[in-house]
Amino acid sequence: MSGNRATLIVELTSDEKRLLDGFRKAAAADDDLRAGLNKTGTAAESNSRRIVSAMTQAGRDWKKGLSTHEKDSNAAFQRMSKYAVTEIAAIGAAYLGVQQTFQAISGRIQEHQATLRQSADSQKDLATYQTEASKNLSAFPRATQQDLLTRLVPKIAKDAVVSDLGAITQALGDTASAGATEAQIREILPIAAGLNRLTPDQMSETAAAIMDSMRASGEQNARLNMAEILLTGTQSRVVNPGKLVRNLAPVKIAAAEAVPEEFRAEAARQGSSLFAAMTKSGADSQGDASQTAAIQFMASMRSFFKDIGKDATAAKKELEELEQNDPISAGQRLRLKQLSANEAASNRNNLQIEKVNARLQEIETAKRSGTLDTDTNRTLGYEQQDLRRRLTELRKVEFTERDAAELADLRDSTNRADRQYQKRIAELRGTIAAADIKGFEGKAPILPFDQLKAIQSNPQLQAAFGNLSFGEQRFKSANEQLIRGGTAFLDAQGTYDLLNRKGRDTSIVDSLLSQTEFLTPQQETAFIRAKSEVGRAIRLNFDSYGGQLGQQREDLATVLKENQPDGFLNGFQAYYDEVGVSNGLGLSGSTPTEESVSAITKLARRRSLILEGGVSKLEQSSLQNIDNEIEARFLQLNSSTSLQEDPQTLERLNKRLSFYGSRIRSGNTSETYNADLNTAVDNREIFLRLEQTMNDLVELQRQQLDASNQTAKSTEQTAKNTKQTTRPSSAQREAAAASNNRRGR
Repeated sequence: MSGNRATLIVELTSDEKRLLDGFRKAAAADDDLRAGLNKTGTAAESNSRRIVSAMTQAGRDWKKGLSTHEKDSNAAFQRMSKYAVTEIAAIGAAYLGVQQTFQAISGRIQEHQATLRQSADSQKDLATYQTEASKNLSAFPRATQQDLLTRLVPKIAKDAVVSDLGAITQALGDTASAGATEAQIREILPIAAGLNRLTPDQMSETAAAIMDSMRASGEQNARLNMAEILLTGTQSRVVNPGKLVRNLAPVKIAAAEAVPEEFRAEAARQGSSLFAAMTKSGADSQGDASQTAAIQFMASMRSFFKDIGKDATAAKKELEELEQNDPISAGQRLRLKQLSANEAASNRNNLQIEKVNARLQEIETAKRSGTLDTDTNRTLGYEQQDLRRRLTELRKVEFTERDAAELADLRDSTNRADRQYQKRIAELRGTIAAADIKGFEGKAPILPFDQLKAIQSNPQLQAAFGNLSFGEQRFKSANEQLIRGGTAFLDAQGTYDLLNRKGRDTSIVDSLLSQTEFLTPQQETAFIRAKSEVGRAIRLNFDSYGGQLGQQREDLATVLKENQPDGFLNGFQAYYDEVGVSNGLGLSGSTPTEESVSAITKLARRRSLILEGGVSKLEQSSLQNIDNEIEARFLQLNSSTSLQEDPQTLERLNKRLSFYGSRIRSGNTSETYNADLNTAVDNREIFLRLEQTMNDLVELQRQQLDASNQTAKSTEQTAKNTKQTTRPSSAQREAAAASNNRRGR
């Protein structure tokens, strides 16, 4: 095998030989050549060390497959070998050939930067959700807000197997907006996330609905409240779970808010039952209209019973006044009654006269026929005499045309007024009768179902409440069925009985949240896939280190590319300075802080090129853009990420920048050629500020370490003094771990 590899090295193509020669020359280059190629001081050595490790690993692992992106990001640019350029050429050529090796490593570098870029984009999106959620979390202490946003969200994502961290963050804010305490948020959010693992867009509504239900019922167990919601859903016509939770919660709140505290849970349950019945009666598959209908129906019943006594008193007074002020006089009523009776009698008599005349005509015809015997003829004669006497009696009841005209006039003048009068009297009498409920004694029923049963048991109440006008026409039938005990009421009663029987059973929620029981293979497959995705989502969204690194590189590459100096030579130098920036190879160091310092150096060098020979109108906006990006890099240096850097890294940067600062102040820049030092001299104010910033970072980190050590000592001493075995808190353990990491333990 080793013989074959040696042969491969000897039999390189001409292109491969030239590339291999290039590697060897780079390895043997002196300090002047390095400065000329990279213009970044120690950047070339740092860059080569990062490339070396990745290329070496690619050669060794080619037959076994490349390692995962996560391992790449943690290790690929960290390992170093000072003289590895020649080693890369040898190993890479032996396994793959130089060209294939170069292509493999280039691909790995690009994949790594793509991962960092994706992390930066994901974190930008998450930051938007966090900003919105923070508005609803503003009542909580700052430390609590940070803990909920940065610790609880990824924990729920992992435990509930939900990769959409934005949806969890939005649900967090919306639950707080619904009035949840920190403890309630921690209980509600995992349930809402677990129930909406595949429908994250419904997570926020579910969480807020659970909170609304808890407030309505007074029951503080989130699972019990969710179980009630789901049970109601099984009895309703609503097909969309998101619509169910959205529309049910306001109904429960409306029912519960209208009763004393001790009746809240019962009222909320009855409100849910009425909502389910309304959805069925109105064929409402979305629940929007049923929500309004149920709330209006309950409000109308409350108002009806609340004002029933007061309305009855007013009705009695009005009835007395109406009876004394009949719009039709007694004489008119008497004459109207007489004429109406005569009209009716005349109509009846006319029918009888027609029948008598018809029979007389039949008898006359029979007698003229001459075929009757003596007895029959005599019998018909007697009947004929009786009929004529009957006809005389009937004609005594007269209803002349004059009578008909008088009746018509009376009716025209009195009909409308009399109809309104009689209708109002009936309404008032119904109101008075409705107030006279056996056992009512001035106290109205409180709960919706008690109010319904009172109405159902009293015809006067049914008539009075049925005359009220409210709600959509499509729910009129449901209202009538409820007050008469029809189908809608039976549906509501059935849902209510179900909630009473199974409302304390959370098994329906537990089965949906289960991560081991699946109804179908498809559900299990989807869960396994989600389990795989959630870790990557947490890393992309919460790996602020990698996200910042990727975003810094992208932003710097964009600013340098879009802000070029005039002139051929300056343009060529600027172009060369941009090589490798987008993937970090053209930057010194491998941490966000190191790359921020390197970025400021590159930006300052670009600034010098633009200023060289005067700033043209075309270059003015570019110079402003460069200065703005420099300010952004200073903000990065002053961020919490920089304080978390390894102390040795900060000390190393501080030492280099202090060297530049001393040379700038002394004006001594001629001892050794250094491109970064020349850039620092050209940009005096920027680098003196950079020196001060790094000095402040080192001092602030030292103070934090001292404070952490003092806290640890105080905790240990307190434990000794009290002779207790109290374990350190999570925050103390984390602070100690961070201190140990910074001290290299």
